[in-house]
Amino acid sequence: MKKDNKIKEGEELLLQGKFDEALSYFKKLLEEDPQNPVILNKIGIVCVNKKALDDAEKYFYRAIELDPSYPEPYNNLGNIYYERKDYNKAIEFYKKAVNLNPKYAIAYRNMGAAYKRLGNLDQAVKFFKKATYHEVFSGGDGIFVRRMNPSSMTEKDRWQKYLGFIIIGVSIILFLMLKR
Repeated sequence: MKKDNKIKEGEELLLQGKFDEALSYFKKLLEEDPQNPVILNKIGIVCVNKKALDDAEKYFYRAIELDPSYPEPYNNLGNIYYERKDYNKAIEFYKKAVNLNPKYAIAYRNMGAAYKRLGNLDQAVKFFKKATYHEVFSGGDGIFVRRMNPSSMTEKDRWQKYLGFIIIGVSIILFLMLKR
């Protein structure tokens, strides 16, 4: 079985909330491929879900050590610092993630949330807007809204289109609420 398919199997366990099984599964994969930063990052995510932030932090740092150009562990470290209420440190890691992947909508959204916690609403709005833009218009980690012939649209295309408009609407509402 291909490596990507194996990782997807572990992700399914994670999505199902089977954290112990996912942890065992990813650790087994790590034994087969100990230098794989993606597997290390996934183990870190499982640890976060198990509320083992110190363990998660070690896995994320190890993933970065193996591949400093991999943005996801930076974002995940930002989330750990956010949970610890160290918003400035969280922002540092979110910035590293978006510097590596300028279309990383989730990291922009996380950065906006951290700035909001710091009371810097102008910066929060700026990054929420960037997140919304990349979620709606890039093919990255979000959705992609595009013009299509309605007769050639699949059900998935229609849902993505409507979801994109919902995200835009929610973002406008959030922007207006934050500006008050």
